[in-house]
Amino acid sequence: MKKALFLLLIVVTLFSSCQKEEATPVCIFDASGITGTWKLTGFKIKLDATTPEIDLYSSLDVCEKDDAFVFNANGSYNYNDIGAVCTPSGSDAGTWSISGNTLTVDGETWQKQSFSCSSLVLKLTDASTGGYTTITLTK
Repeated sequence: MKKALFLLLIVVTLFSSCQKEEATPVCIFDASGITGTWKLTGFKIKLDATTPEIDLYSSLDVCEKDDAFVFNANGSYNYNDIGAVCTPSGSDAGTWSISGNTLTVDGETWQKQSFSCSSLVLKLTDASTGGYTTITLTK
């Protein structure tokens, strides 16, 4: 009887140790990591080197806060004015590319500040004034 219990314990241990752990998603700041639908969830601006940063997200209209940025795998994007539609509609389209820690959208080069599978923070710097714009996008 002890031998049967011992064998049962070994079998249970073997089966439980063979269970696969769920893979943690790998988030890489590249074309495949950016491709998908994103929403604007943060928008800050600093006009020049001497002024404080201003949070503009809270002052956006509801019709701007529910829009979607769709980065397509082919290097094109769509900005879709969805939900509460602004007048006139803010829908747009263009191109994007990624290189190193920069995301270029229609010729403007945004520097990656942080990136995860569900959040992207980008910064556009104005070298002439020392100011910048920071946006947060959420998948």
